[in-house]
Amino acid sequence: NPDVARAAGGELVMTFRQAPRRARCTHIDPLSRATIIRSNDNGQTWDKAVPVAAAIGGKDVGIQDPSIAALRNGWMICNFFTWYVPADAPYGAIVPGTYVTISHDGGKTWDPRHIPVALSVRVGADSATSDALVEMPNGDLLMPLYDGNELDRGGGYRAVIFRSADRGQTW
Repeated sequence: NPDVARAAGGELVMTFRQAPRRARCTHIDPLSRATIIRSNDNGQTWDKAVPVAAAIGGKDVGIQDPSIAALRNGWMICNFFTWYVPADAPYGAIVPGTYVTISHDGGKTWDPRHIPVALSVRVGADSATSDALVEMPNGDLLMPLYDGNELDRGGGYRAVIFRSADRGQTW
């Protein structure tokens, strides 16, 4: 699911999940990561893909569905969820939570932190996102998530909205 936003300087910034080429394609990959490409000519040409610093997967941890949003103050926020892919995972993977990383310079550099979207990182939440956040007129940020918290009780997934009143530092 690629996602694109226009940075404050007019440049297009696209993010997408990138995983190693394998003999067999899989939806879950412990080495997947969020990457970005940039275009200065409205998408006619694109720079080489580079990883979003904070969203590089570690051992048995992959990144899924990165999205990007440009804020009015010039910041960009990349949101994504992570897969933990241990050999004994009951459904092939565990979803530890949804996170954001922030760029203060139009997506050129990224904060090295994974900022957790509160409550999405609780055990068993199975919370994930696959769409960019939205900046409200008052500056609050809204991020849609889907949450499998009811699955163990015979329910299904539910849609939830998380709000940040401090530009993505807390949710």
